[in-house]
Amino acid sequence: MVEDMGRSQMAARINEHDEGESPPSPALDAGLTWRLVISIIAVLSLGVLGIAFYLPNAMRQSAIDTSYQSALQVADQVRTTRSYYNDAIVAKVVGRGGIVASADHATNPAAIPLPATFVHDTARSLQSGSTVVTLTSPYPWPNRADRRMDSFQERAWEAFATKPDEAVACIETIDGKRIMRIAVADRFTSQNCVSCHNSQPNSAKTDWKVGDVRAVMEVNRNVEAELQSVERRAWTIVVSIMVVACGVALALVVVARTVEAKTEEKRSADEQIFVMAHFDSLTGLHNRMSITTIIDKAIASNGGRGSGISIFFIDLDRFKEINDGLGHAAGDKLLKTVALRLLDVCGPNETVGRLGGDEFIIVETNSPGESATRDLASQIVETLAQPMTLGQHEVSISGSVGVMRGGAQRTDRSSMMRAADTALYKAKAAGKNGFVVFDDTMNEEIKERRELEQMIRDGLDRGRFHLLFQPVVSARTGQLKGFESLLRMVDNDGHVISPKDFVPVAEDIGLITPIGTWALREACRTAGYWPENLSVAVNLSPAQFVALTTRDETISQVVAHVLAETGLKPERLELEITEGLFLEHSDIVMRELEALKALGVAIVLDDFGTGYSSLAYLWKFPFDKLKIDQSFVHLLTKGDVKMTSFVRTIASLGHTLNLKVTAEGIETYEQAAFVRALGVDSIQGFLFGRPRPSTELDEWILDPQQVIAIDLPYA
Repeated sequence: MVEDMGRSQMAARINEHDEGESPPSPALDAGLTWRLVISIIAVLSLGVLGIAFYLPNAMRQSAIDTSYQSALQVADQVRTTRSYYNDAIVAKVVGRGGIVASADHATNPAAIPLPATFVHDTARSLQSGSTVVTLTSPYPWPNRADRRMDSFQERAWEAFATKPDEAVACIETIDGKRIMRIAVADRFTSQNCVSCHNSQPNSAKTDWKVGDVRAVMEVNRNVEAELQSVERRAWTIVVSIMVVACGVALALVVVARTVEAKTEEKRSADEQIFVMAHFDSLTGLHNRMSITTIIDKAIASNGGRGSGISIFFIDLDRFKEINDGLGHAAGDKLLKTVALRLLDVCGPNETVGRLGGDEFIIVETNSPGESATRDLASQIVETLAQPMTLGQHEVSISGSVGVMRGGAQRTDRSSMMRAADTALYKAKAAGKNGFVVFDDTMNEEIKERRELEQMIRDGLDRGRFHLLFQPVVSARTGQLKGFESLLRMVDNDGHVISPKDFVPVAEDIGLITPIGTWALREACRTAGYWPENLSVAVNLSPAQFVALTTRDETISQVVAHVLAETGLKPERLELEITEGLFLEHSDIVMRELEALKALGVAIVLDDFGTGYSSLAYLWKFPFDKLKIDQSFVHLLTKGDVKMTSFVRTIASLGHTLNLKVTAEGIETYEQAAFVRALGVDSIQGFLFGRPRPSTELDEWILDPQQVIAIDLPYA
């Protein structure tokens, strides 16, 4: 059922009919923040990856280059030392005779080392744990017969043939350790050395010349420890950078998440503020401010004209009774249900809003025509008249609809809404549960209605209300039995306003309760001055009865307070109610009637026979008296046989149920004789006296026998 739909579904239904305004975007864009953070993290990641790939290799290459330069320096030092040894020692010593240069100088006291042997011996004495210097030659000297060039040395020897000034280097892993091998050309640097080699019988050549390459000088360095140290430092740096980068990334994520949370918080606050500013908190419909904006936009988009725009003012006819009788929770559910029903009957050109309380509004743009507008108004009335379930209760309400169709003469929102409001007043005054389309002739009527409302609102303060009293006499003896109090109201000019005119309006605007309470208190106060055998009857409006019954102070409590305040005995008070009171809240009404009976007051069913289920109510509750409506009495003297039988039946039924029966509206002797013959107990009407103020009752009250002097044969 539509009544069971949740708030979220209601919101969805509203969105189907109206896009509405969008809430403002938050100042901070979380999406942009996240995109920026992700971009920064991506750049950081790429940078760290680049460093991870580049830095270890760069540091390793730097260490290799340093070792390479160091090895070259060793080679240059050896070559420089050898050249000096050749020129400064060998050439001079050998030239003097007696001393020879020999490879086996260690066993020959008259020999000094050959230059190559000197290099080997010097390198051996200078050799450290990580650096080794060797000379290797492909020429078959006897003392080198066991030496063979490996692939690196052969590659170096081949390179020196074309580029003797360059060095050849490589890194090899030997026994799990990385060794740097650097080879440079061992060349003839002086003519003395060349001459010596050319004259040696074991020389591989006899045509040496200065600058020729005679061997490969190799410097080997163990760089494993250095490279491991460099690699450890490189990865330590890389890991440190990674840790810092991760910390920065985490901080950025935290910042982005904080920005996102703040943004979401602000967005939520902005949306809540927007919703509160534009939508009704209970029903989710557009509120008054939003509706006025929508109407203004529709007028502006139509070139400043109201043509094509229709406004429907909707007022629930019996909402206050249900809200007071069943509680505010039920009232809230009823309003939500009404909102959903209004959305159901509306299309994409209609916007539904709630103006406050039980007042709703529908704005129709691009109205297809008057016929379609009337159809929509009729659908609104029909859908609101359907029963609805509120908790354990099934209730029926109705709605009054005022319709304004825009035209060229209406170009502003205020005049259009006033016209719709005027039509609504007309619909309610016409009996509710219907719709009225505004026309210009209604303004004067509504003006009068509003003036009457204002008079009612200030009536108690300005003394506009007063009571008149009409006598009630015994049908058999003509003896005065009491008075019925009748409420009257006067306008600014002193003219009396009929209760038929002002009571419905007082009920509509919710003022019947204080007015009715005043009338009850004034009637009891006045009756307190009468002889104790006279009673006073007070009419209770159904709206007054229900409103009091459903408040913190019930009708029975109000009556008890008034009786205590005025000192009137309960058995002298009669409360007259109509059958319309039982149409709603029958359980509550019955409970309060029982409470009133317990106080000792009499309960009178007024206008009997004009309601809906009179007999059923007679059986449910033991009334004290029935009053036959004057409309039946007026037909008695017109020869209506059925009406005579009907009134006789009512009187007989009342007596069967031990109820007193009163006929009202007696204006002629003939009517009095008729009802007296039918067996009624009491009669009242203009024949016995028109309603008078309390100050003019003395002639009846002070009569010793208190008999109304009319020419009837009382038995």
